[in-house]
Amino acid sequence: MAEQLAALRLPTLPPAAPGTRGEALAGTLDGTRGALGAVRADYAACVDALAEVAALEARVAACKAALIDRLAAAGTSEAQALGFDTRQQGIGDASTTAELATVLCIPERSASNLRAQCVALVREHPHTLHALGAGRFSWQHALAILDQALSVQNVPDMPRDVVDAFERDLVEAACGVTVSKFTAAANRRRERLHPGSIQTRAAAARAGRCLDLQPGRDGMSYLGLYLPAETAQAVWNHATAAARALQGPAEPRTLAQLRLDVAAALLLGQETADAKAGHPAPRAQILLTVPILSLLGVSDGPAELEGCGPVPASIARRLAAQAPSFQRLLTDPHSGEPVALSPGTYRVSEAMRAWLRARDRTCTFPGCTTVTADTQLDHLLAWEHGGKTREDNLASECPKHHLVKHHKDGKTRTGPTKTNPQKTKQGGAPAGPGIRGWTPQMTETGRPGWTSPAGRYYPPEPTDATPPDYPHWLQDGISRRKGATDYSILEHALTVRLTG
Repeated sequence: MAEQLAALRLPTLPPAAPGTRGEALAGTLDGTRGALGAVRADYAACVDALAEVAALEARVAACKAALIDRLAAAGTSEAQALGFDTRQQGIGDASTTAELATVLCIPERSASNLRAQCVALVREHPHTLHALGAGRFSWQHALAILDQALSVQNVPDMPRDVVDAFERDLVEAACGVTVSKFTAAANRRRERLHPGSIQTRAAAARAGRCLDLQPGRDGMSYLGLYLPAETAQAVWNHATAAARALQGPAEPRTLAQLRLDVAAALLLGQETADAKAGHPAPRAQILLTVPILSLLGVSDGPAELEGCGPVPASIARRLAAQAPSFQRLLTDPHSGEPVALSPGTYRVSEAMRAWLRARDRTCTFPGCTTVTADTQLDHLLAWEHGGKTREDNLASECPKHHLVKHHKDGKTRTGPTKTNPQKTKQGGAPAGPGIRGWTPQMTETGRPGWTSPAGRYYPPEPTDATPPDYPHWLQDGISRRKGATDYSILEHALTVRLTG
């Protein structure tokens, strides 16, 4: 591995000749011919350098795959050395994946897929890894080969030598063609040689069905369903039929908009008739933080929708009008940051829970986007060790990262600390290294930073709280009374409006 890394060198180019930056060639005919020759030489040199860079990227990808495989192997070896039980092995595996995700700054789902791909490539598909390391094709080509080989390998009773022969054929076919063209040719070859693999692939694909939410812009989001084709077609047909039933001369919405409104109403447990008004209002619980002046129509400052981001004040007022209850949340009138509540007992009050949801917005683990509606509140310093139920000792963590955080405690599923025979001397005294894990530390920002098992520190992500949007007629009063303890911005705004 060290030799491979040391051999990686970027290509070099001579300084650009005059005329190679797009400027017009001028001068005598001989001079123009000479400049044209220099331009063409520079053109060819750039193409050669790009070919070297492409080969270098492939070699770097092969090195990266080998490093990720070694990381996974090291995590497994550490778990075996410490005598982890099955549950601890699963949490340790998640911790290793989190380490990979944070160091590469990618989502954990992507890190998990990348880890599985690299392990399979290094341990089971050496022909593809060797060709990748030689720069014969790109990482995307290698993934396409891996996908094809695994689809055949997973067929019950498939001989290993048949899989190896199929992989070698794919390696040769992948060189010099685009990924899309290679994939189409590989699909035909696979179905011709191994038609039975389609059943295995279909079963594996169905096991991966999921519902996915991706925040968009301008108060919108993408909600995607990955499900069996026949179910998807039935859902589409049902939504289309219901949407067509709502069409008419007085209906301004397009069929595409009606279809979406009908589907949203059905998912929210409402009747399709509820879609007549358009944009079905959610009856499930959501967290929407609305500035009080925007709620009253004094300003048009945007609200904050948990898991999505800013939404227009008009939408916030419509949702608030249908809300059965409100939770007051105090914020700094100048910065917009939530103002801390007073400490309580071990049990977190509803007011504090709402405040923490608004402060954290997502799981506080590096890179995690799980919204606080699906997280758990964790005492950074455990209650039994003197930790208080206060904002500066509480953080939102999704269930997975909550487990990862407590992994180093060495607890079993039922709670008590597990005695590890490989870690204790006679008499029960600790011996040897303990379990490593992720450790959060609260920072001045009000969100924790995390230290990984490898010792890397990941500071909390920057907060994006913005100062409130005050109308211009309210700005002067705020500036004059800044710092006054008896000043109410809301009272001032209502007084000006009523006397105004």
